[in-house]
Amino acid sequence: KHSIFTKETIMDCMFYGTVMGGMSLAAFSIYFWVIADANFGVNCNTNEGTDCDTVLEARASSFLALNTLLLVHAYNCRHQRMPFWKSPLDNWVLLGSLIGGTLICLLLLYVPYLSTKVFKHKGGAWEWAMVGCLSVAFMMVCEFYKLVKRTFLPPLTTYVADKKLDSITVEGAKPML
Repeated sequence: KHSIFTKETIMDCMFYGTVMGGMSLAAFSIYFWVIADANFGVNCNTNEGTDCDTVLEARASSFLALNTLLLVHAYNCRHQRMPFWKSPLDNWVLLGSLIGGTLICLLLLYVPYLSTKVFKHKGGAWEWAMVGCLSVAFMMVCEFYKLVKRTFLPPLTTYVADKKLDSITVEGAKPML
């Protein structure tokens, strides 16, 4: 009896989720506490809010960070232990999804009614640089994590070197030679 949720898969979900969540909170905090004036504003979740630019831009930074990290994380999900740079452009659908998701972020951040009235955030210009840095840091952390797994965990596949398997045949299969 086997499950798709192995211990390693659960460990991966917890690790990647914790790192992505921490980086999303870091994006909000860096903008709000370090870059901006740390002003929460008044009634920023309603249309009558005042002094809300700081919190709306911090929300946008956090949203963009989480969305971008999820898009980039798709490259991590291709294999549990192999590095993402092994054939990054082989899957054109995945690359197209990454580009499409980024374009949708542009719409959600910069279309006036959609960003301010529906999603309650306000896109700026500089958060793309921060999200780029966070994405690179995320991939570096993930690759180090995969390196640790390759080093200390047993291999995912078991190779059988038994001559008894040479006599096994599959009905209707043609020889490969």
